[in-house]
Amino acid sequence: MILCVKDKNYLSIFEKHLIRTMLEEDKVIAFPSDTVYGLGVNSFSSNAVHKLYAMKGRNEKKPLVLLTNDTQKIEDYLLDKSQLQHPALKKFWPGALTCVFDMVKESPLYFSKEYSATLGIRIPNHSLLLDLLAFLPFPLVTTSANLSQQPPLQTAEEIEQTFNQKGSDQSLACVIDMGRIEGTASTVIQIIDSSVVVLRKGPIDIEYATIL
Repeated sequence: MILCVKDKNYLSIFEKHLIRTMLEEDKVIAFPSDTVYGLGVNSFSSNAVHKLYAMKGRNEKKPLVLLTNDTQKIEDYLLDKSQLQHPALKKFWPGALTCVFDMVKESPLYFSKEYSATLGIRIPNHSLLLDLLAFLPFPLVTTSANLSQQPPLQTAEEIEQTFNQKGSDQSLACVIDMGRIEGTASTVIQIIDSSVVVLRKGPIDIEYATIL
């Protein structure tokens, strides 16, 4: 299903309830963001996360990213919540910046915990997505909308054609269509002893910008 929102900044309450129901049923959705289209599932569901990895053809040793609209919602998942006060995050959240944190072992989030003790988090600068994240009772665990090792898909039609092939049991439940998105995946950093380490370059030149 393609849900067209090209001329809207927010989803209706009916649309948000529909998407929440899909996610609670362990289904995968595709959504627009300020970087690229993404695929997302309920981060509390192991079944949904496994389905996301399988749909993308992604190795489960490779991490996913958690999207949130509010740092208070993620504090309890982090070993050192004081890192949320780092100047780089204050400056670039919301925005195209993902930060990798050490995750508490008791976290209810389902990632591949046997492979990683860290958690990548981003607050996107996208009004529709932020409104949806505020509405959902669970964080959204995500990855870019593409098959593994392929470039990000730029339109809802491309996403629909790629993931909803006949005979597939891994089809998407919904694609939120906001037109063509020709963005770039986010910059990824990690904060170590108050210093910023760039793990992946992206739209934000963090090394230059943080000295301004």
